[in-house]
Amino acid sequence: MIRGVDLSAFQARLTPAVWQALAAEQVRFAFVRCQVGLASSRDGLFVEDVAGAREAAVRVGPYLFFDPTLDPIAQAEAFVRSATISPNEDPVGSRVGDLPPAVDVESPPPDVWTARGLSKSFLLDRAFLCLERVELLFGCVPRFYSYPYWVNSIGGAVGASRLGHYPLWIAGGPKYINGDGVWPESFTPPKVAIWGADAQWWQFDGNGGHRLSNGVDVDCNLFNGDERDLARLCREEVTSPGVQAPDPATIAATEANVLVEDAIAEYRRTRDQGEDA
Repeated sequence: MIRGVDLSAFQARLTPAVWQALAAEQVRFAFVRCQVGLASSRDGLFVEDVAGAREAAVRVGPYLFFDPTLDPIAQAEAFVRSATISPNEDPVGSRVGDLPPAVDVESPPPDVWTARGLSKSFLLDRAFLCLERVELLFGCVPRFYSYPYWVNSIGGAVGASRLGHYPLWIAGGPKYINGDGVWPESFTPPKVAIWGADAQWWQFDGNGGHRLSNGVDVDCNLFNGDERDLARLCREEVTSPGVQAPDPATIAATEANVLVEDAIAEYRRTRDQGEDA
């Protein structure tokens, strides 16, 4: 398991000392809120948080807080614009070493769907339109973040199984509401429709249990894998431990031997054909 956090402007400005404290706590990744619906600008501290994470060697990725009542395509496009910090760089989430982007689908809660005239099919269609466009714009499959009550409420709808294409980032657990701030010793996310217990990320503490070194509450997460798994996910090259690439002289000698062996094989074929004639 790999430790991580997710951040937004709520955490206020994080100093280098806070980032170093997170790194010392073995935090290796951070999802940072980048865009909320169709807000006219990115999250106020997104650029600073991305820079702080990278400086502390913490892998970072952006997330969109999705509003299904707004244009889903426009939200995906606003998301990639906000994640593009510099016109000369790929958006955060597309670069080698970055976490893939995530889409937070939790609003509105199921208990108001009927009153607001929102059907499951409408919500699913909107979510798929956004997720598909995010995948196209960022060039990688986004993560799907939600809560068990939202996933389980939508899970029985026709076509909902297609959500399984998107690796799950699930919130919740027995200590979620009043977390004690302790990192779990095992990866035991809630079981939900579609994915079951097959979550890739687990936000186990999101309500005040864990605090940064500056005293501000922070959401805490676990990644279901080891450092090599995380490196692959971030599109980093992973080499097998203890295996060294052959030096150029060895490669040249091998290629020469292959040429000699090919010549000998050709001579034998020619000889055998002559004898047969």
